Amino acid sequence: HPGTRAAPNMNSWDGNFFDLNDDDDSSFAQIEDDAVVQIEISDINDKLRNVEEQISQLLGQQEELLRRRADLTARLEATRANQRAPPGNDSVCAHTCTDVVGKDYGASVSFSWSEKVEDVKKKVFNINKFRPFQIETINA
Repeated sequence: HPGTRAAPNMNSWDGNFFDLNDDDDSSFAQIEDDAVVQIEISDINDKLRNVEEQISQLLGQQEELLRRRADLTARLEATRANQRAPPGNDSVCAHTCTDVVGKDYGASVSFSWSEKVEDVKKKVFNINKFRPFQIETINA
């Protein structure tokens, strides 16, 4: 009958008859399954590497943001402290006023133009002290 197989002859090859059709089909199916699994594992490994790179980038951004927040918080606290400082300070920033990279622009730092600024402040504008962040703005 078409579509039916004859029974294998069990006497051939000393009783070890191999039905190539059945074994080949299952072997090929197993190889194909293994290949699919290996491809999926490779894809997962690629995705995991991408996630690790993204995490690394996000951790770098987090570090920068934490540093920036700390700098801004320190500036805000220094400003509030200086607003409560007693009169008579020549600079609003009695402690230090710094930019985001940590450079001090306050009156405690001497620049090549510092003497001229003090001279103009007193002689031209007839004032004894600058307003908040004026000297830092001039020096920046």
